[in-house]
Amino acid sequence: MLKEKAVASLGQPSLLMPAWIKAALAANDRLKLYLTLLQSAAQHASTPDGPVGRWETDIAHAGLQDAPWAPEMLSGAYYDDDLLILPHMENLLEALSNDLATMARPLCDVGQASWPN
Repeated sequence: MLKEKAVASLGQPSLLMPAWIKAALAANDRLKLYLTLLQSAAQHASTPDGPVGRWETDIAHAGLQDAPWAPEMLSGAYYDDDLLILPHMENLLEALSNDLATMARPLCDVGQASWPN
């Protein structure tokens, strides 16, 4: 991150574009995983006696080793009438927000003025 701040201080945000795009693609992969986990949580909540599934490899591959809430969200999901209740919902919402911001950064932070016509 220090390198990114140094480049930004030079006033050339377009130099950061490759790093921002790489980060956006990784965020996209995490967002897809979050949605898949959400689908799995809903399925588990519908059939609580069924298997939860093993997501450790997918979670690690997405770089979410520091997100112990993800598998807990799956195993603790349940329905209250028609409302899906998820433990650690605040963690999921924060992760979604952060990754959506990361995905938008290449478009929002550079602005139209720096793009060639």
